[in-house]
Amino acid sequence: MINPGSVGQPRNGDPRASCAVFDIECKKAEFLRLDYDISAVCTKIIDRMLHVQELIAILRRGY
Repeated sequence: MINPGSVGQPRNGDPRASCAVFDIECKKAEFLRLDYDISAVCTKIIDRMLHVQELIAILRRGY
């Protein structure tokens, strides 16, 4: 089982999305970090919720 992470609320200092691609023939996993539009996500959070400054801060700083 591989759990490379996800998108949002990282706790490791890297705010990018994380994922993995597993090659079943080679039996190797490639771990990837991908940029995504964090500002757009933060805007949507603000539009839908109150008291979200800490959530936004976590998304931006990566921990």
